[in-house]
Amino acid sequence: ELLWVYNRDAAAHEDGDVVSWYDGTVADGLEISTNAGFNDRLVAGVCFGDIAATTWGFLQTRGYHDSVTVASATSAGDMLVLSATAEGASVFTVAEASTTYELGVFAIAFEATTASTTAKAILYR
Repeated sequence: ELLWVYNRDAAAHEDGDVVSWYDGTVADGLEISTNAGFNDRLVAGVCFGDIAATTWGFLQTRGYHDSVTVASATSAGDMLVLSATAEGASVFTVAEASTTYELGVFAIAFEATTASTTAKAILYR
């Protein structure tokens, strides 16, 4: 599923970047911004194509994406949440599940990867 959204940031977002909803007034609730923090439930989805600074573009919220930006290494089947680093996803671990609800889980990784790369994933936000 794709949504037409407004990038309120002064920087562009690239295809696969993970972004959050931003409570602004420019786009009637359809504004996105760089992430808010690890496992934040305001995760909006993944940029579908590049979105230039302060302009409109597509955001993917459901379905297969072949290049989700990841900040940590992944294994096939890992739950992905918003990373604490800009525009990436991190793995939601069993240890974190014992102390934190998985409110921010937005995707399942389809492959093993190293950190700071991209991963194939199914989005289901």
